[in-house]
Amino acid sequence: MATINSICLILLITGFGFIKCQNIVTSECLVCICEATTGCNFNYNCSSNAAICGPFRITRPYWKGAGSPTIKDESPNSVSAFSHCTSDLYCSIKTVQMFMKINERDCNGDGIIDCDDFAAIHQLGKYDCTRTLPYYYTTSYSQCRKMLLKYERVDQSNNYR
Repeated sequence: MATINSICLILLITGFGFIKCQNIVTSECLVCICEATTGCNFNYNCSSNAAICGPFRITRPYWKGAGSPTIKDESPNSVSAFSHCTSDLYCSIKTVQMFMKINERDCNGDGIIDCDDFAAIHQLGKYDCTRTLPYYYTTSYSQCRKMLLKYERVDQSNNYR
């Protein structure tokens, strides 16, 4: 869980702190999805057949479903566009954001579309997100959310002093 602090710092320093205001998935939620998916392993390149790539373990259909975002002016039709994007922090975050905008859904039936729903969609897909998440994913995701909530409470109490 030590990587949570690292990715939070990276997201905020690099300008992704604005995700909360401008995009559907908050930076805190992205941190926990990443943590549950690979432990935010930024060395997680593409699998041997290049079917799954990056710290969010994005598949080619997921990437295409998000509109095939690319780095700089690379063509989405380029043979390496998928692996370049999904192995890059900025582009992989953009991919998750775009995918969620297109596929948002209340997976747990609580009447609110929030991070719990996005985590389920990311892991299981829009149409299967009501199924039970794998234990390892749920455990890691829940621990991350609790830790970030704890930090948020500490931060709020410090702001009132």
